[in-house]
Amino acid sequence: MQWVTAVRRLAALLHAGRAPAAVFGELAPAAAGSDPTRRWIARVCREVAAAAQVGVPVSTALAQFARRPAPVGDRMLSATARSVCAQLAACWEISERSGASLAQTLSGVAQSLESQLDAQAARESALAGPRVTVRTLSWLPVLALGLGVLMGTDPVTTLLTTVWGRVALAAGAALSIAGRLWTRTLMHRAEAVTGS
Repeated sequence: MQWVTAVRRLAALLHAGRAPAAVFGELAPAAAGSDPTRRWIARVCREVAAAAQVGVPVSTALAQFARRPAPVGDRMLSATARSVCAQLAACWEISERSGASLAQTLSGVAQSLESQLDAQAARESALAGPRVTVRTLSWLPVLALGLGVLMGTDPVTTLLTTVWGRVALAAGAALSIAGRLWTRTLMHRAEAVTGS
C-alpha cells in the first residue's frame, strides 16, 4: 500500500499546483522509512528529482527504474515496484507529449493499483489453505511409516527387501513426485492470475 500512498501524494502535489518535474523532490523526504519498499520509493524519488534538475525527462528516469530489479526483499513486491514505475513513466510521457492532466491520471493509477493490490491480497488469502493442505499431504507417507513402526510392524524392511515392497515404494515415490509437481503447477497458475 506504500505505492498507493506515494502515487496519491504525487497526485495531491500536482493538484496543489507543483511543477511535474519538482514533485518527486518534495515526495522523497515523506517517503523515507525503514521498510525496504519505503526506502526504494525514497530512492526512486531522489534519483528522478535529481535527473529532472539536470534536464532528463521524468518519464525517462522512471522508465529506467521500471527495467531495474527493485531490492525490496520479495519477488511480488519487486514486480509491483517495477510495474508502478512503468505506469508512472507512461503517465509522465503522455503528459509531456500531449499536455494531459497528470494529476487526474495519477489518481486513476492509484485507484487501479489499490484494486490490483486488494485482488493480490485476496488471492494470497485464498491460496493459503491449499498451500497448507499440500504440505500436510506431502508428509502423510512418512507419518504412515512411523505409525506402522509404532504398531509393531516393520514397513521399512518390507518396502526395501520384498519385490512387492519395492514396487510399492517406487510407485508411491513416483506418484508423490507427480502430485507435488502437479499441485505446484496449479499453484503457480493460480498465483499468476491477474484478474484482467
